[in-house]
Amino acid sequence: MSTKRKLKSVTINYTRFSSLDNLIEIINNSSHFQIQILTLEAFETFSEYLKYKSIPYKPIYPSLTNMYDKKILNIIFEHPNTNLVNYKIILFNKSIHLDFIPYIFTISQSEKLNYLKHKYSQNLISEIKKPLFLEKNIFQLSNHIKFINFPICALILTYLEKVILFALNITNRYEYLFKTVKEIDNNLGNSFLIKVTLNSLVNKNLIIKRGNIYSIIVDRKTIEITLKSVGFDINRL
Repeated sequence: MSTKRKLKSVTINYTRFSSLDNLIEIINNSSHFQIQILTLEAFETFSEYLKYKSIPYKPIYPSLTNMYDKKILNIIFEHPNTNLVNYKIILFNKSIHLDFIPYIFTISQSEKLNYLKHKYSQNLISEIKKPLFLEKNIFQLSNHIKFINFPICALILTYLEKVILFALNITNRYEYLFKTVKEIDNNLGNSFLIKVTLNSLVNKNLIIKRGNIYSIIVDRKTIEITLKSVGFDINRL
């Protein structure tokens, strides 16, 4: 009989991030603002909380600069080169911009624990070492739990998928990715095929795409083992 423990996955209906209380009030009661979120947390955590609070929002990527919506919250990831005084704007970017009002989003250790309790079993949570609660954000802690007591094995991927994952350890920007893939293997110069394969990796929940940035969301050890099967060593980059 298998001893592998199943993950318990539910919503965050019982979790409150107190540092966001004032921001939620601003979003609900102000007709326009320009606020920058300063946080170590991932955008996925912030967006999940907005959904929990039933706050509609529109993510605005650089290619959609003319698609702002005056009726709802707009979330941008790069500083805009335009006047947005009549919109509800939140900038989610690590570089500080003085023309935006800074808002610090932090999650306490007890809030992290409460969040995880409503997503995973107590047995899995208890195996997280205490220092990790201070060192990791919620998104990282969730990924850590998903791989506790699960055997680490290589992912079953095509050669091109493995090359792209290796390339993403070198650059995560879309405009440089094609060149990097070709430098790794000169036979892989078909930009259309690379784009299709990137979409495949997104659909497999191995990477995420925000604007022109791609990020690997799979445990590093799993990626390391997978890529070693074709001779790639990410530890030597």
